[in-house]
This record gives sequence, C-alpha cells and structure tokens, in this order.
Amino acid sequence: MSNKTNTRNKKVVDSDNRCMARVWNGGEGTQCTYGRKSGCGDYCNRCHKNSEVTEEPLQFSEGGKHMGLFWGRIDQEKPILSDGYVTVQWKDPSCAEKVTKALAGGATFHPHSREAKKKVKGPRKPRGVKKSKTKKPKARRTKNAFFHFLGDTRAAKKAELIAAAKEGEKVDVCDVTKALGAIWKTMDADARAPYTKLAVAEKAVAQAEFEASLATINDDTEESNSTVNDISGLGNNEVGQILSEGFGGDNGLDDMIADLSSEEVVTEVEESVAKSEDVESEQDGGEDERVHGTSSSLWWWSSWLF
Repeated sequence: MSNKTNTRNKKVVDSDNRCMARVWNGGEGTQCTYGRKSGCGDYCNRCHKNSEVTEEPLQFSEGGKHMGLFWGRIDQEKPILSDGYVTVQWKDPSCAEKVTKALAGGATFHPHSREAKKKVKGPRKPRGVKKSKTKKPKARRTKNAFFHFLGDTRAAKKAELIAAAKEGEKVDVCDVTKALGAIWKTMDADARAPYTKLAVAEKAVAQAEFEASLATINDDTEESNSTVNDISGLGNNEVGQILSEGFGGDNGLDDMIADLSSEEVVTEVEESVAKSEDVESEQDGGEDERVHGTSSSLWWWSSWLF
C-alpha cells in the first residue's frame, strides 16, 4: 500500500473569468480567486450571496459584523472611509497617505473597526509600599500529650516489635509510631491524664518565656527611644559637658569648659593665647616660633570645641 495522500490541487481561474469581488488577503486587497458561476453575474457563489445583501462596501450590521461585499469590487477604488469614519487601512502607500490626511483633518476610526477596538494601555499603576518582612515573635512550639506518650513508651515498644519480628525483618520508626498510635486511640481520659498535664505545663513555661522576652524587647526599645529624646533635647552647653566628660573624665579643665557658655569659652581662649604670647616674647625665640605656637593653640581649641 502506498503512504501517499491524495491532495486536491486548486484550479487556477483566468483573470477574465474570476469573481469581481475584492478580498482582504492580509491587507493587500486582491481579487477573489474563485471563478464566476452561471446565474451569479460577476461573482462566485459566495460573493453573489453577499452582493444580494448590499454591494455598498464597508457596511456593518448592528452587532458590528461585516455585511455584503464589505471590501467592494476589484474594479473600484479601495474603500477607506465609511460615514466619515476611517474604517480600513490598506497596506498601500497611497491609502496610508489618505488615512493620515483624514485623521489630521479630524476624522476618527469607525467604532466597529479593529483600530477602535484595540485596548489602549494606560499609565502604569504605582507600586505599593512593600510590607516589612520582619516576623512577629511567637512562643516556641511545645509537644502535645501524644508526643509525650511517644517519648515515654517508644523504647519499650521498639524492643517489643524487634523481639516479635521475623528473621531479617526490620523495624522502622514508622512501625513503632503506628503501633503506639493505635494504643493511644484506645486509651481513655484517665490514662492520658499524666501526658496531658505534661503538655499543659510545658506550654505554660513556653508562654512565660515568650512574655519575658517580649518585656525585655520593649524595655530595650523604650530605653533607646528615651536616650535619643534626651540627646535631642540638649543644648550646646549640655552636649559640650557630655563630650568633656567622655574625653576628659573628671579633669578640672574639662569641668570648667563644660560650665562655660560659648562666649565665655571664646574669651578664655583669647586670654590664654595672649598670655602665651607674652611668655613667649620674654623668652628667646624667633618670630616664626611665636606665630606657630599661637596658630597651634587656636587650632586645638577650635577643633576640640566645635
């Protein structure tokens, strides 16, 4: 048997005997490829039925569907406008110029055209503020009554299953847990009471630890906030006092400077510089050394204070 499939070759119709209707053909607006049928005039059977509805091009039904010979006849000019609307944009330079002029003159696309139905993208919505990924503190998870029961009886039950197992048979953790789970289901409230008390007690301890940790976190936060508030409310004199205590401890000079106002500090600096100049002038030395000593004193005081 042959694997070839029979393909039907479409019969090529001469241009003189072809249907006179225009088809879309990807925007090229070419002639219909079917031949004229007897009794259908200039059209093929399908285009003849459309022509009976209307031969006026670019007509829409109430629902927006194409009516009649929508693309017109091949022996007529390509239709572009319909009722003052731009309806079709052919892939043709001359048609493109006409569309551009029509739109520049104030025309708009037809409500049922493809261009009018295209969705226009608006501006992007601003992104919302990302939520903080900081997890809220939670109390640690504790064992329930069944897990306390497992911890108390697992070793004995495992030894029992191993003793009852056949030669070469292994006892897994799942086997032990299933066996103890079956026993747990048969236990009444009185038998479960010791393990229930252990679970309740452990949960209470975990809750107490959690509350204690929350209290510690809150205290640290309040302390840091109070420190910031205290420093932000200080004046220049108080900040100077804190700095002097930090750098000089309990030295008398630092305490004196911390107690002085800014004007008093400047006066003290000028007096100390004048005294140093007098002392240096009495001693042997060049003028360069005196100037250097004065500038060094001024630089040290200004850098330390400000």
